[in-house]
Amino acid sequence: GQKVLAKGVVDITNCRFYVYNEYGKAIESFKVAAGAPSTPTKPGIRKVLGKQTYPYKTCPRKSKRYRFPRDYGPRLAYVNHVDTITGELFDRGDYVHGTKFERALLRENRHVTHSCVRFHNRDAMYIVLDVLKIGDYLKYVK
Repeated sequence: GQKVLAKGVVDITNCRFYVYNEYGKAIESFKVAAGAPSTPTKPGIRKVLGKQTYPYKTCPRKSKRYRFPRDYGPRLAYVNHVDTITGELFDRGDYVHGTKFERALLRENRHVTHSCVRFHNRDAMYIVLDVLKIGDYLKYVK
């Protein structure tokens, strides 16, 4: 198969997100929150399948995004797990999004989410709007 460069790398252990350019060089770094020990963010490859904007009114009415939109900040990207052997998408994914709990990003231990990767809202606006395109790949590493 063809080689595809990831647009970003999530360092799960250190709770950082690195943006890469088209030459495979890290050009920016952001503090993020990642999965708590009981709901860890798993390593692997994710593909950006969709992007949504606050107040998330196009989401299913039962969804937490619809009912508690501020929890997800101003923007989110939906990312699906990719089988690294076949390239097939798994039918599960998670989110890259902002948060109303921005103070949690100041803490030393930022392993607090239900497996999502949370950004400061200002960073989420930039990452989801300007950096990530539909179809981009992200690599999650421990």
